[in-house]
Amino acid sequence: MKRAGALFVLTATIVFVAGGLVAAAPVPPGVSALGLHAVFVDQSPSPTLLPGTITKHTVHFRNVGIAPWQRGGRTQVNLGISGDVTAFAAQGIGSGWLSPNRLATTSEDMVLPGMIGTFTFPLRAPMDPGAYRLPIRPVVDGITWLEDGAPPVVLTSDLGFHSSVVEVSRHSVLHPGDVSTLTVKIRNTGARTWTKGQLGQQVNLGVVGDDKFLGALGVGWPTPDRVAIQSEPTVIPGGLATFIFRVRGPSLPGVYPLRLRPVVDGVTWLEDDDVVSLITVAAPGAPTTPAPAAEPAGTTLTTMNAAVPAVSGPSFQLAATVDPTSVVTGGTAKITARFATSDSSSGNVLGVLVHAPATDALAYQTCFHNENSAAEHSRGFSV
Repeated sequence: MKRAGALFVLTATIVFVAGGLVAAAPVPPGVSALGLHAVFVDQSPSPTLLPGTITKHTVHFRNVGIAPWQRGGRTQVNLGISGDVTAFAAQGIGSGWLSPNRLATTSEDMVLPGMIGTFTFPLRAPMDPGAYRLPIRPVVDGITWLEDGAPPVVLTSDLGFHSSVVEVSRHSVLHPGDVSTLTVKIRNTGARTWTKGQLGQQVNLGVVGDDKFLGALGVGWPTPDRVAIQSEPTVIPGGLATFIFRVRGPSLPGVYPLRLRPVVDGVTWLEDDDVVSLITVAAPGAPTTPAPAAEPAGTTLTTMNAAVPAVSGPSFQLAATVDPTSVVTGGTAKITARFATSDSSSGNVLGVLVHAPATDALAYQTCFHNENSAAEHSRGFSV
């Protein structure tokens, strides 16, 4: 009986070629699934699209079974969404698919054993930006799913606005009522041009979270939560945008952290590079001279404990080390900063700042927000 069964399956899938025509003997329903198998070959590069735009995507599978795949026939192989999920179609991705969970059938009329089947289908980027991962799997509807294991189709809906902070002015140390001008330079790392004066295309420098609490610091800001707009009429991809704004020291001495992030209002926030401008307001009579600029590149790195002007709150002791102590242009170094406080405190902003050689600009900074500390205990951070 086993021998007869094997012979029956083999006979049922013989392919006849005569006069240039290709035909396949019928596959009885009881044994169809046994001869249907597939293995993933490749797919088009993962697309990145503007929301609402459409592209064509292609996936290839090889027929590794013993039954042919016949479009329009009983063994038509479709490319489906694993688990028959319809959520992707509901998001608008599946415009033009065979059904909400069937992307396409083979482009070829017949895919014989050993040959490759082509599945080409449209993808529409949803209006909500993000990466969408579509789990795909070939299926013969009414008979069986074929092998799982193909990588998902990854569709990225992207608005094209991206940025990277290049340079930030040295943090301001002021007396109450003093005014300081600060500059932030940001590179356009996206695919779209930033155009000044055009709604949905102009990049502004905003306060993170639209926080208007520190708007009283502003002098001539566009709004209490937008410190500046791009200075340049246009900033093409790869270009630099300059944001210039002024702050006034409030009457109460202290350190005021101003967290900033570029934004295209009405469209999207750009990358959060943790840009923090610390506005330090010194007590009357206290010095406001900033610490010396860093040494030129290629020389030995040094660390120092900068004196903080007298302000209300706990006192801090600061220390930092650099490993290695000497680097060349393009090299890397590990900075370890430690601090200790005389009193228990909460909500502190602690930062590690690297100044550009021979300038007052910040080439790099990283800040730790809402840090708590206990009296006479030290904390450390490495970057």
